Amino acid sequence: MLRNEIQKMFHQRKRQDVTLDEYWPLIDNLFAIELTGEKYTEDEVLRFAQRQQMIKVLGDSVDRVTAHQDLTPILADVTKALSIGSKAITWESLPTVTDLKPSVTTWLVDEIIPFKAITIFHGSGGLGKSHIAWYLGNCVAEGKDFLGHSVMQCPVYYIDYENPSAVEVGDKNDPGFKMKFGDNKMRVYPSDMMPPKLDSKEWVIYKSFPVGLFIFDSLKSSHSKDPNSDEDMGLILDRMNELKALGNTVIALQHTPRSDETRSKGSKGITDQADLNIGLILQKEPGEDKEDEPEPNKPYVVFFGSRKEHKSRYRRHQMYITLSLGEIGAERIFKIIGSPSDTLLPEIRQMLIERIQAGADMNGLPFPNVDTFNKWIVERFNVRPRRAGALIKLGIPKYWKTREVKKDRTRNTCHQPVGLGKHGLDDLTGNIYE
Repeated sequence: MLRNEIQKMFHQRKRQDVTLDEYWPLIDNLFAIELTGEKYTEDEVLRFAQRQQMIKVLGDSVDRVTAHQDLTPILADVTKALSIGSKAITWESLPTVTDLKPSVTTWLVDEIIPFKAITIFHGSGGLGKSHIAWYLGNCVAEGKDFLGHSVMQCPVYYIDYENPSAVEVGDKNDPGFKMKFGDNKMRVYPSDMMPPKLDSKEWVIYKSFPVGLFIFDSLKSSHSKDPNSDEDMGLILDRMNELKALGNTVIALQHTPRSDETRSKGSKGITDQADLNIGLILQKEPGEDKEDEPEPNKPYVVFFGSRKEHKSRYRRHQMYITLSLGEIGAERIFKIIGSPSDTLLPEIRQMLIERIQAGADMNGLPFPNVDTFNKWIVERFNVRPRRAGALIKLGIPKYWKTREVKKDRTRNTCHQPVGLGKHGLDDLTGNIYE
């Protein structure tokens, strides 16, 4: 574009004197340079050198045009300017597999939130995403464990595009929308302070903050673009990647479509470009309608983690939590009722093997179905049915696997202990795989 405009100017005014001032519109914003991250900074410095060389070329060309001299010698300088910073990639310069070294994952929140990564945290509206994100941010800011997982302490910025400062503070005697947890070292940018949107020019202010954790609530409200456009969402994820290049960790809260609460709403590019996708999914009791909302002030169970259909560049975590948003105090609001590290899981597997080999009643099936298995756990370990159900899901596939068994034209999902053969023989000597 620049080259074409210069040629056009020369053609139109080749018999006239041309002043340097007439070139400035062609190189507007020449010095507006944003330096972010080592690689990005290097590229920008090279581009700056290129632009400086081009300025010299333009100045020389003005002198030659004014003196009615031949512009051919200028072409060499133009070529030099355009070549600055170019790095030819040859096949010899590419690393071999041996040269590549596996990286060790660093966690901001152990096993849950990776360090220097972009995490999309999706869930239905009103389910408790903001409560969990608020609590997580405070734990990281204060250096306290989050739901039993250690954290890497760092500055935290909660960029809230949806709630004003009055909602953030709330009344100490009223649980409200968000509770104060701990010492509240987390920095908050509430909506009434007009936090810059990620597609605005002012967004660069975030790059001046000390490196830490950015929590954007929500992704939908953080921009004015089309949430269903891959191109538009690519721009927003690029902005997050610039923050990541500076060493920051980013968490963006995202809504889900009403038709499917297990995935993020909007462009597929959002989840594809993120490093990790985690969800908050309501767990219904038998007989409850899928459209039913959690009752106010009544505890409900949610799945919190990354499922197999969620794209992830990191090891997945999963747990089941009882949320009691009507309670006061973090230890009462969040209660873990099941996680893969639960010590009951190996004991449940052993109980399952013993009852199968003892010929316990399984309604004519070779292995217990969900209802029978749930009943056994409740009776043996004195836990609630919801916790038993959560533990059953978490034990797959490490402690037991599911098998579809047809009986009387009905398909039953049965649970077979890992290490136990289909005829009830412990053909793997009771060992389970890790």
